[in-house]
Amino acid sequence: MEDLASAGNPSSPPKKRRPGLTFADLPLFATDAELGVALLGRARAALWNRLVQSFEREGLPKNDPLMGGRYVPAVKAFFDRQYGLTSGVRAASGHPAR
Repeated sequence: MEDLASAGNPSSPPKKRRPGLTFADLPLFATDAELGVALLGRARAALWNRLVQSFEREGLPKNDPLMGGRYVPAVKAFFDRQYGLTSGVRAASGHPAR
């Protein structure tokens, strides 16, 4: 498939993008810097730091000081719930559903 950036100029090489960070690339406990890149991309990752407190009030898992990050499966579950991708009982913040 032809790169849209080079469509108008066949002599220009395709624009190379830096590889993104995905949830699959993250450790089990990720820092906010890592989560920002995985969720918003490198260009908008800094925005994550301004959004975190608001999301925590809505149930985003807090940083675990012992582990040095947020539990990634719980972060993904939070966003799955936010966007209606799961059905089920919402666990209290910081406690797994039983």
